[in-house]
Amino acid sequence: MVTKTKQGATDPSRVFEKVQEARFFLDRMAENETNPQIFCYYLSAFLNSSRVTIFRLYGVTRTLWSEAAKNALKARVEAHPQIGSLRMKSNVETHENGVHIWKQHTISIVPNPPERWPSRFEPRYEPERWKSRWDESFETKLTFLGWQFVGDSSNLVSLCREGLQALEDFAVQAISTGKIGSPQCLK
Repeated sequence: MVTKTKQGATDPSRVFEKVQEARFFLDRMAENETNPQIFCYYLSAFLNSSRVTIFRLYGVTRTLWSEAAKNALKARVEAHPQIGSLRMKSNVETHENGVHIWKQHTISIVPNPPERWPSRFEPRYEPERWKSRWDESFETKLTFLGWQFVGDSSNLVSLCREGLQALEDFAVQAISTGKIGSPQCLK
């Protein structure tokens, strides 16, 4: 039995199709931040499409330029803070139990203004036996800010958006120039 070597990705336009697919899922994620279940579905789809984009870019770079250019691109992708993080998260999503995310909240204490007029139905001169003697004119508010990956305090959607933009920039430079290894390229 003779096995053929895999040809790999050859069409640069298919890399950019995957970038657009990832952007689609990212936009749906941002629209559904308040619905945890749907948000997680779109997050999974985004991570998988960004992973496919990365590996398709490796194949196109190898086909258009060389194996050395592909290896240089791979090293740059893994070293990049946003793209490397997305790549690792997509591997966890694909090969392990999935990524863990948390809701990001802010807690604030807001003054609660006293009522202007006392209630007509409460006795006016009876001592308030069951109320606290401490000032209760403040209220605690919990405000939802977004989602974050466990272990990373930045906003998840912003992190994914920055990573996808950097990945698209890498793809444009890698496909058009092939100068992957130069330090001034792919910043």
